[in-house]
Amino acid sequence: MGKYKSRKTRTEKSMLNMSVSGASKILMILFGFVSRSIFINCLSTEYLGINGLFTNILTLLSFAELGIGNAIIYSMYKPLKNNDISLIKSLIALYKKAYSVIAVVVGIVGVLFIPFLNLIIKSPPKIAENLITIYLLYLTNTVISYLLTYKRSILTADQNDYIVSIGQNIFYIIQQTLQVLVLIFNHSFIQYLLIQILCSLLNNIVNAKIANKMYPYIIEKNVDKLPEGERKRIFKDVKALAISKVSGVVMNGTDNIIISKLLGLFSVGLVSNYTLITNAVNGVIWSTLSGITASIGDLNTENNNVHKKEIFDQVYLITYWIYSFACVCLLVLSSSFITVWLGNKYIVDNLTVFSMVWIIYTTGINFSAYTFRTTMGFFDQVKYVYVASAVVNVVLSIILGKWIGLAGVFLATSISRLCTIEIADGVYVYRNGLGISPMIYFRKYIFTFLLFMLNFIATKTIVDLVHISSILGFVIKTIICLIVSNVILLICFYRTNTFKEIINKFNNIRKKRRIIKAD
Repeated sequence: MGKYKSRKTRTEKSMLNMSVSGASKILMILFGFVSRSIFINCLSTEYLGINGLFTNILTLLSFAELGIGNAIIYSMYKPLKNNDISLIKSLIALYKKAYSVIAVVVGIVGVLFIPFLNLIIKSPPKIAENLITIYLLYLTNTVISYLLTYKRSILTADQNDYIVSIGQNIFYIIQQTLQVLVLIFNHSFIQYLLIQILCSLLNNIVNAKIANKMYPYIIEKNVDKLPEGERKRIFKDVKALAISKVSGVVMNGTDNIIISKLLGLFSVGLVSNYTLITNAVNGVIWSTLSGITASIGDLNTENNNVHKKEIFDQVYLITYWIYSFACVCLLVLSSSFITVWLGNKYIVDNLTVFSMVWIIYTTGINFSAYTFRTTMGFFDQVKYVYVASAVVNVVLSIILGKWIGLAGVFLATSISRLCTIEIADGVYVYRNGLGISPMIYFRKYIFTFLLFMLNFIATKTIVDLVHISSILGFVIKTIICLIVSNVILLICFYRTNTFKEIINKFNNIRKKRRIIKAD
């Protein structure tokens, strides 16, 4: 394929992508925390409010993307597998055209939104810079994010997302470093934003040049028109993804609004410390696991359902092990961490903690079914399932919020997902994708949830024996939690064929690396 041919196996690519993605997320969280701390110290809180407001406004404008990227990346799996250069070039050309239109639309709509800023901002902030100038800089950065991004798609689809992650890391570190220096020495918010724009543009340019070098045929001028059937299928998928995307935002973005309305802003602030922790943990795990998405997409171009089922079981076990262990730790340790960090007055009740962590658990455990379903191309089939999930979540959040309180709002999110999205993902992957009964999946799902609860109860019982409340006590509790929860998982799974297959794959990679080093 062109001048580039990878010698890495699918498993090796998955491992590499997962490692780089996970490390990247951790690095970004750490740098972001330091940068945010300096931002708060060097500029007034009004700048922080401006940053949050304009980011939210432009996030809404990003709906113009409508899932086109996901649909086209899915469309690339098979032609990349079959070395169908002509179709790949046609897909890249469509992606380029679509994102050029999106950039123009976002830019125009963003400018048209300027007269309405005064309606959103209750009182103008007391800052030296012109508010419209700041908004236009945010808008420019958003528009730039769509330029040359289409070339990055082939790297992602061809299981080389680690290259994209490494580039993002380098430019993110450069951006954060320069922004911190500007804040410390110049206290200039305009320069802060200009650095962000420049780094975004340079990152896209570098990704484009790497893609051009690895896949030189994508810069050729002779591009065939995309087959009509392929075009119709892509736009059908885009429509379905757009509906799912809007529904997902409604489902995930209404909790704080409902809590604020029913229980007040104090409750929103109280749970924000917990969600900061849970979202950081979930972000690292999800980003790490997402490194295998392209490899699963490549797998799903094959017709061997038995092999697909074996890989699904392996992905499910890895995902379950990581998420169940992480969620046990969050349940057992989060309040202890909050106590050490902020004090007892910021603690919430155990049911609320469980309800927040349960959202992470249900979302995470569904990773394997969700990833297989999307890489199998089942988009249109679940679009109204997402709508139903959003509606059920809002209604149930209000009902349970009034009945139970804070915990009820979060419980509603998990319940709505379990009754809609997670059932649909399991059904389409097993029945339509693998050709076997979904009940096999649901029995496994129920068994692993019961094991998770048993693990939590056992680990918490042992950790509660430690009555030291200082930092030392938290460290001791953390060590106990790490050991006990993983030992329980090891005892339950080490004899299974799936666990043995995973270990064999890791051992084979290690042996291959030793041979390469020896040579």
